[in-house]
Amino acid sequence: MATEDCLQTLLKYTMFGCDKCSTNVSDVAIVMDVSANINHKDFDMQVKAVSHLLTLTNVGPNATQFSYSMFTNDTVSVYNFTTHHDRVSLIADDNKKTRQKYNKNVNITRALNDVNKNGFSTLRGSRPYARKILVLVTSGNMNDTQGLKKAAKRVKDSGIIIVTIGTGRSANWINLRDISSDPMLTFVLGDDIHIGVNVLDSLRTTLLYDYCSNV
Repeated sequence: MATEDCLQTLLKYTMFGCDKCSTNVSDVAIVMDVSANINHKDFDMQVKAVSHLLTLTNVGPNATQFSYSMFTNDTVSVYNFTTHHDRVSLIADDNKKTRQKYNKNVNITRALNDVNKNGFSTLRGSRPYARKILVLVTSGNMNDTQGLKKAAKRVKDSGIIIVTIGTGRSANWINLRDISSDPMLTFVLGDDIHIGVNVLDSLRTTLLYDYCSNV
């Protein structure tokens, strides 16, 4: 049974559509750790990962919408779901405004609480009928693991799917796995571990498809 369950999970997150698949638009909130705890090489990989993620789907009011925030100890909104209607302007805005901070204080729990409270509000342009997906880009390193798990559970219990992306050897895979909605939605990238951004292509299914009766 365990093998069958694992196979169903794999199919759910890697199928690219069939005549039994139903689609739904998604609102995707990207929240990136910009603290000085992440070395420059790994930070550059985070930026590349976000840029690649934005190429996976069509963008617009009748397709996937993205919002973008950065955090250290506090979370700062960069743009809302309705700010951009094409991927070219999305990527340009990301590359222009994403800057690493000198601050080494980082609070992932607070960032998750902010998403749960405000991340998918109608004031930020989130659509009530859209699938809600949080992409959390961080090393996952934090001492208060119990508080982190509780905050992640509150987000998931509210119906939001959490994807986690870490970079480099310093990424805490265990924390990233515990935060995400499923281990299949946990990614660690980096040149030093020979895993590039193309592995994120599997998220296309999560962004586009709602349900498949074949699985």
